[in-house]
Amino acid sequence: MKKTLLILFLFIVGITCYGQNLSKDDITGEWKVNKIVNSPDDLQFQALSDGFKNATFSFHKNGKFNINTTFNTPMFKLFTEKSDNTHWIFIDNEQHIKIGHQSNQYSIMGIVIKQKNNKILFHLDETELIMEMSKQ
Repeated sequence: MKKTLLILFLFIVGITCYGQNLSKDDITGEWKVNKIVNSPDDLQFQALSDGFKNATFSFHKNGKFNINTTFNTPMFKLFTEKSDNTHWIFIDNEQHIKIGHQSNQYSIMGIVIKQKNNKILFHLDETELIMEMSKQ
């Protein structure tokens, strides 16, 4: 009986862990920032972080990417201009979105996707910025 319960438990845990990964189809679409969960303390980064507070990320089926916000600080405007007309790829086994062009190896921005307590979190590469997201 104990073996059966252990096998059942491991099976359920295995399915649950696998089910938490998102696919490219899950990512495709519009994502709105619900709130900033964590932000760097750096004052220079604050202007960029403020732009993300009500940003919308658009991951189009054709591989195009863009980001929009109504709080367009000068720093965030530079960021959106740099990311305009870019593409996105999704590395499924790493749950990692890379944004840019093939020529620059999609190095403009990277986003690691995490699921925690039934919430989707976008963690910007090389920063402490983590945003809680919802698909529109």
